[in-house]
Amino acid sequence: MTPPLWRERLVASDTEGLHSLAARLQTVVEGVEQGVFVRLGSGSPKDSALFREHGGCARTPMMALKFLQTSPRTRAHLSRFLELGHPVHLFVRHWVRIPPWQEFRCFMRNRRLVGISQLAHRGDTPGYSLAPRAEEIARNIQDFFVGVARASHVGSAVFDVWCDTGAGDGAPARVWLLDANPWGPASDACLFDWRQPEGFDGSFRYLK
Repeated sequence: MTPPLWRERLVASDTEGLHSLAARLQTVVEGVEQGVFVRLGSGSPKDSALFREHGGCARTPMMALKFLQTSPRTRAHLSRFLELGHPVHLFVRHWVRIPPWQEFRCFMRNRRLVGISQLAHRGDTPGYSLAPRAEEIARNIQDFFVGVARASHVGSAVFDVWCDTGAGDGAPARVWLLDANPWGPASDACLFDWRQPEGFDGSFRYLK
């Protein structure tokens, strides 16, 4: 039983498990000035309207719980884990603002990088063009991919990265691994198409 969304704190009638989780989250949140990002091992609550409204930044334990509570996919994952008897892992990280034009989806097939796509591909980065730094971004992601392919326990996967290109002042870009997803239609193909496998030709696709 989860608390109603209008409530800003837990009360005595809430379950012991929620109180325990909130207390552990409080310890983390208190030590992080900029807020935290929470997610299950299987995915983040990014489909929650509340999560999007706050940019994914939780500044209180109750806000973190509300992000999870209002995410349909988080609820679906929890139900599935409980049904199968799998352990549930909650990850808490320092929140970092990532410009949407710096996130990319990469496609690995048989440990080969067969495609890179701009993750924000539905026109939600108006007024920003990747074209001036496209070659540099692709090169940095390709270099980073070598380590991912070597470390991955599976040969085919879809993974998201943050390519921190800085302020365009000539500073070298840095690449960070954000997420990993299964290979296939269960993962968004972005500017590629699962119905056209021949299209995964190693290219870098972005809005122009």
